[in-house]
Amino acid sequence: MLSLISLAACLVFVILLEPLGTYIWDSKKLRRFYNQNILSGVSNLGYIIERCRGFRSRNLNEVHKKHSIVRIGPNSLSFSTTSAIRSIYGHSTPCTKGDMYTVQAGSHSNITDAVNKSEHARKRRLLSHTFATRNLEQWEFKVADKVQRLVHQFDRICEDAAAAAASRCAIVDWRKWVNLFTVDAIADIVLSHSLGCID
Repeated sequence: MLSLISLAACLVFVILLEPLGTYIWDSKKLRRFYNQNILSGVSNLGYIIERCRGFRSRNLNEVHKKHSIVRIGPNSLSFSTTSAIRSIYGHSTPCTKGDMYTVQAGSHSNITDAVNKSEHARKRRLLSHTFATRNLEQWEFKVADKVQRLVHQFDRICEDAAAAAASRCAIVDWRKWVNLFTVDAIADIVLSHSLGCID
């Protein structure tokens, strides 16, 4: 019986008191930022609920119309201004990537989900020549061509649906077309050969 009471006390502490104490203590000074929802300052549960309901991005966008910095979790902020980019992603920033990056990472992290700063720096050095302005300028026309072809396919799908059902709306399998776009664009950039995936 005593172990059951101590277990219940531990659960109350972990579920209620610890997050509330962290919110009140506020060692990171995040309480000054507007909360996305009532639970954002205390728990990630608000984020999870909005994510499951499918409205997270829309609700966050609505809040960002009034507040440029929004607290989306006990240790997470969302920024809507471009001036914050250097502060967040700059070389000497004290900011670290959140837990969601490690959850999404596979057995070998890539440059976008590498949480360890030295590992990220090593991967960045390996890819730095790839993203040099000179190279990006050489690829711009190839990517623009693929975007134009993708839009043409979307127009074709809508026109076919309008002709067949006398309706002005059509369903587009976005994932399929973005995957085809990606494969075709990468093949054109790397191999200088169009695979025709989106033709």
